[in-house]
Amino acid sequence: MKNYLARFSIQAKLFTALGFGFLGFLIYFAANFSILSKNQDLMQKMVEEHLPMLESSERLAQALGGVKGAMIEAAFSGSMDGIATLEAAHQRAKGAIENLKEAGGSGADLDERVGKFEETYKMASEQLQNVVAGLEQLSSIQGKLQKGAMDIAAFETWATEQKDKQVAEFRSSTDSANAGTRRAMVAGWLLVLCGIPFGFILYFVTKNVTYGLEGVSHQLAEVSKNMAQISNETSSASSKLATASAQQATAVTESVSSMEQMKTSPSSTGNSTSGRTSMP
Repeated sequence: MKNYLARFSIQAKLFTALGFGFLGFLIYFAANFSILSKNQDLMQKMVEEHLPMLESSERLAQALGGVKGAMIEAAFSGSMDGIATLEAAHQRAKGAIENLKEAGGSGADLDERVGKFEETYKMASEQLQNVVAGLEQLSSIQGKLQKGAMDIAAFETWATEQKDKQVAEFRSSTDSANAGTRRAMVAGWLLVLCGIPFGFILYFVTKNVTYGLEGVSHQLAEVSKNMAQISNETSSASSKLATASAQQATAVTESVSSMEQMKTSPSSTGNSTSGRTSMP
């Protein structure tokens, strides 16, 4: 590894290490962003679709159960109180049906069942009013009321199935969100595991760069040492050259003085000889 990394320059090694680190972070960020976006969509779908449908279908099932119970009770009592109870239960059921449609539960199947439910309620209400008015006997309409109660029970079963369906979809969305969270955790651990060899690579790169810098530092120190030695030698040579120049100047000065003395010496000798000759 050391020999392989030695082929690259220091700049290439540093940029390679930083590139690997940035690539790993980018992959982790992209994975987390994807998981977070998916979880956000799931949560939004649960809040905007599943929860309203779940609440509306459960409310409808309870309201239909109340209508069924009121119809059965009225079939045995045949009184005005039974009719009033049935009317109140019918109004609650109508409100639950409207809430279900607002939550997105509209469809041909629902419209058909609602139409049949209204026909059943109308039939039961009219039969009970006839009993209260004395137009019919209670025993003669009990079979019709029981059949109507069974039809409403079928509608109630459908509403319960819709509620169970929403519960299953809600649970599926929750499981998907949990799975996304687990994937994010796995991505984090993978990044950590991938960071271990990257750490070794960064260590070798840093170590190789350090060795390179130490080598350059030693070379610079050696060059500085050589430059200092050359400077000292140059300074010594300059000093010797200055001394030699001074000696040469002194010798030249002495030579000039000697030559001047030699010029003046013959004149003095001639004058002395002439004086001795002129004496008697």
